[in-house]
Amino acid sequence: MTISLESQQAAVHPFAPAFALKDAHDQAISLADYTGKVTILTLWKPSCLLCERELSNLTVLLNKYAAQGMAVIGISTDNLLPQDSFKLGFPFVRGDKKTLDEYGSPVAPAIFLIGRDRRIYSKHSDYVSAAALEPEISQLLATTGAAELTAFKPSGKAEKIELPTEKELNAEVPGIDISALSSSQIKALEATLDAKPCPCGCGNTMLTCRRRHAECPTSRAAAQEEWKKLLNESK
Repeated sequence: MTISLESQQAAVHPFAPAFALKDAHDQAISLADYTGKVTILTLWKPSCLLCERELSNLTVLLNKYAAQGMAVIGISTDNLLPQDSFKLGFPFVRGDKKTLDEYGSPVAPAIFLIGRDRRIYSKHSDYVSAAALEPEISQLLATTGAAELTAFKPSGKAEKIELPTEKELNAEVPGIDISALSSSQIKALEATLDAKPCPCGCGNTMLTCRRRHAECPTSRAAAQEEWKKLLNESK
């Protein structure tokens, strides 16, 4: 049975978007190669002190749990890679816009914890300690096969996992599924969003914030409210 992208992304534990990204040696690292492992995706960017602290924690965790089937992949949100990435013990790749968009345009540092079944079970934005991750890692390492761990309990400040659907990714207003709107309604939505300042405080209009900063949850939530109003008016 083929599972649609929308149904995957709407699940409590959605499947992790596939990728094949290049490392410092121009070798492709594919997420598919890590099926069957408990994999941590960590997002890093240059000059991010919290990112550096998090990398050190992940190296410690990898040394402790690698033999049980844990792996780590580092993804740079910039074109640069850590100078000492070879010392970390896990591969580091350059993220591209497509991959970052499919993961919801997260801001580094961020962590996605993926089970042996390739589902995302936990997401942590900002710095997360090794102590907060260990209970989650232990639950996933105890699983076997491809069955979903429905009883998984996130720890720490884990967030709800919301990945954009294919329609949201390809919309004129990033993060908003406008497929149910007519062309005139789309123009009306864009005009409304372009006339209101973004409540996130970025100094842009909501429309500009969505297009420049797809990762912003504040502008996404505000834009969705305007979108819902148009949908209700059309009923």
